[in-house]
Amino acid sequence: MITEKRTQQSFQTCDTWKKAEDLIRSAKLENYTLTQVSYGMGIFHLLFEKGTGWGDQVIFTSKEFPDGSKITDYQAKGYAVTGMCAYPIPAEYTSVWITIMTQQSGLKEQKMFVTSEFPEKRIEASIAEGYKPTSLAYGNDYWILIVSKGVTQEVAWFSTSELNSAFVKSIKEQKLVITDLVYGANRWVAFCIKEPRITIQEIEKSDYYPEDSIREYWKNSFDIAWINYGQSSWISSYITYKSESTLAQEMMHRAIQERAQAVEQFMKAYQQGEFLQAAQIFEQRLAKLNPSEEELYHYLWALWQHPNTKEKIWDTLKQYMPITQSPRFNLLKGHYAAWKKWYDLALTYYENTSQDDYLKIKQLFQQYKSAFERQNYDEVVKQYQELFKDSLSEKLAWVGEYYAWALYQTTRDAFAAVDQINKMKEKVPGYKGWATVTGQIYKDVGIATKNLQILDMAIQFYQEDPQQNQSHIEEIKSKKIEIEHAQSTSSSSNPPVNR
Repeated sequence: MITEKRTQQSFQTCDTWKKAEDLIRSAKLENYTLTQVSYGMGIFHLLFEKGTGWGDQVIFTSKEFPDGSKITDYQAKGYAVTGMCAYPIPAEYTSVWITIMTQQSGLKEQKMFVTSEFPEKRIEASIAEGYKPTSLAYGNDYWILIVSKGVTQEVAWFSTSELNSAFVKSIKEQKLVITDLVYGANRWVAFCIKEPRITIQEIEKSDYYPEDSIREYWKNSFDIAWINYGQSSWISSYITYKSESTLAQEMMHRAIQERAQAVEQFMKAYQQGEFLQAAQIFEQRLAKLNPSEEELYHYLWALWQHPNTKEKIWDTLKQYMPITQSPRFNLLKGHYAAWKKWYDLALTYYENTSQDDYLKIKQLFQQYKSAFERQNYDEVVKQYQELFKDSLSEKLAWVGEYYAWALYQTTRDAFAAVDQINKMKEKVPGYKGWATVTGQIYKDVGIATKNLQILDMAIQFYQEDPQQNQSHIEEIKSKKIEIEHAQSTSSSSNPPVNR
């Protein structure tokens, strides 16, 4: 049931009833009243409240069914049943019933019914007699129903085999508030009242105990109405007495304050050189709050400062486009590209941001080119594999062209070299140098083996850029004439033998 009023709430969970009893005693010392117990997935949920106006409480347990004699004895002392719950003991094939009885709860004359069938007729008959259902629980194949007098609101109840959004929506459309939702014997039962003071009721379903949801709703001016378990899910309900416009204003004000606090903590950690902490603050608090260019800029530099977070930079740059397309991010992009050995990109980003870094990268390419011109092909292959294999681009495709020729010269494996060319061609398909270096390899093999067919293939590749490769084409044609002449001379000087 939902209490009429409250000034503060607290919740606790535990895995045994003994621990629950200790938590209840501790809460009582702090002037909390226990307003709900529920059980599911091996977890006891306890809801405590202050400011309810309720009096003293007693909580007792009994096996199989609630202890009727104790209930009667305490009713005679002015106590009323305000909550009931059952939890199973599988080893004993039974359940333990928890009964909460409270003084000054507003509930008066009460009746209890125990039945193996769902007590639909009992509920209707009790309402006709002026009673209202105030507690319903299921355990050990039995329903326990408590009906009471003293409830001023009209009570309605609904039942469904499947708890879904349509069921909840139909209740909300009748401007009713669900005061309790109980599951048992493949049936959900909702008790409802008309309570105009409660402006919004939210109901959530989750596979786990909703601790995070509770704290989020509390933060947004909602109270817990109740939390129950059924069909392998926790069902939690939250209520507020404030209007939607008031809630929106409060949430906006709170969001502004929280953002300002997060930015202050983030910048303080950054300025103190605590870069990992600064990055964590950004990710946990600012990332979901539409960060500004300034905040992103410092976050990315914080990632750069720590060796374990550098890898996040590139994905973050892409995630926050177009903000990170600002030129102020280019130096960091250059550092990241150089760190990844994407030297083609590093040159682009360094060109207008860091002349020293730009010249360092240029020198790497110059050393590579120099090694190629000196025909130090072993060094070319080594440098490419260590430095430049991830630096292919239209502007720097010549790096791959040099590597393919050097690989052929060091291994004399034309197939391996051409295979590498084809792979590089997939990355930079429009570069004409691929045909040139492939033609060069076929030309070299064709001349060495005096294979006219291979030389023809070399000409085909060279003709993809005929203006650049005209001298090679003419050389091959000349070589073909020499080979054909030599083969013709050889054939005429060795006439066939007659038999």
